[in-house]
Amino acid sequence: MWQFDPGTNDNDTKRKRKKDRVVLFARECAEHLKAYLDTREDTIPFVFVNFKSTGQMFPRTIQLEFDCYTKRLGVHISTHTLHHTFAAHLARKGMPFACIQVLLWHNGQHQTQLYAVYIIKQ
Repeated sequence: MWQFDPGTNDNDTKRKRKKDRVVLFARECAEHLKAYLDTREDTIPFVFVNFKSTGQMFPRTIQLEFDCYTKRLGVHISTHTLHHTFAAHLARKGMPFACIQVLLWHNGQHQTQLYAVYIIKQ
């Protein structure tokens, strides 16, 4: 899950296949994260904590919560849809697919090229 260091603009993570990941985000996002963490009374090193504030919130819990929000909105959007949308926006803005591949943590070009097909159809 995610560990946030408010002193930097990156976010070290452990995800699929236990690979180290870095998630970059804007200074404004860092400021919001720091403000949120400053309000917390626990010392848990994760941004997303479980409902009892005793440990990390697992990805499946986040997906289920996200599903509840989309049902209330009346639109089905999955967390994976956000992943695709992020890639599509980057590609439309002209970012090279090799860069998108790194940001999406894809192992090979094939996965990233699937997004190109999606964008061309639009």
